[in-house]
Amino acid sequence: MSGAKLCLPWGDDDEIELRLPPGWRPREVLVPHRPERVPELADELSRALRQPIGLPPLHEFARRGQTACVVVDDRTRPTR
Repeated sequence: MSGAKLCLPWGDDDEIELRLPPGWRPREVLVPHRPERVPELADELSRALRQPIGLPPLHEFARRGQTACVVVDDRTRPTR
């Protein structure tokens, strides 16, 4: 007897198939919301650097003699 099968989205056009152990049944399958594609990536990056969410703009951190780190989140690994 084989268990339930889940297909999880992976990347833009792929998916990973997971088979659960026999007797395991998912109570609920949550599907993530995929954001719409940004029409002009360079414009969106520029806007995000000028107006970060919940923080001052990057130029306030990157003053003379100080450093800054820019972390770019993607869908392949969870981040806080």
